Amino acid sequence: MTSLWLIAMIMMADRPAPRLSHSAPSWCFVAEEVRVDVSESAFTVRGVYRFRMAPDAGALVFRYPFPADTTLGVPELIEASITGGPVPKALRVVEDRDCWRWVAEPDGADSCAIRIVYVQRMSQGRARYVLASTQEWGRPIGRARIEVCVPASGSYHIEPTLRLEASGPTQRTYRGDFTAFFPSEDLLIEVERVDENARRGGE
Repeated sequence: MTSLWLIAMIMMADRPAPRLSHSAPSWCFVAEEVRVDVSESAFTVRGVYRFRMAPDAGALVFRYPFPADTTLGVPELIEASITGGPVPKALRVVEDRDCWRWVAEPDGADSCAIRIVYVQRMSQGRARYVLASTQEWGRPIGRARIEVCVPASGSYHIEPTLRLEASGPTQRTYRGDFTAFFPSEDLLIEVERVDENARRGGE
């Protein structure tokens, strides 16, 4: 919505913050864990994004984009927090047309986890989560886990392909585990609609 995407900048006290590129080593994006729960009219994204920081790391400003899809509603932020110090801290969010922006402080820790939870409505049975912005980061994420939960009563097309992890009376769960994750396409979850004419023709 990494995904999560993070386009980062190291903040400098006396000059504008440059965009973080593959040559800026003070923050290292090591892992992403994303779960998308789909209902009939909306989907909920729960993302945890893990970083390692150098001892001299400054604050991290990052951009979290949304898919350019007019069938999706405006995302509703439920939680934005960072864990690295003794207690989790809320992240201050600045909303833009197609993204959120946050500032994360290292707090003297050598690692941290950023947690984002949001809900987005969908009108045509299609959910989308931004993965391809990893390309703008300029290097792969160390590891990633993507989990998708859909109602058991429907049929869904999911890209990239994920394995069926669990199936129950009300819900099916699909999961994919990746290393050196560097996707060029977004996560797409679509209801596979039944062609009523074809169905009646087969009766």
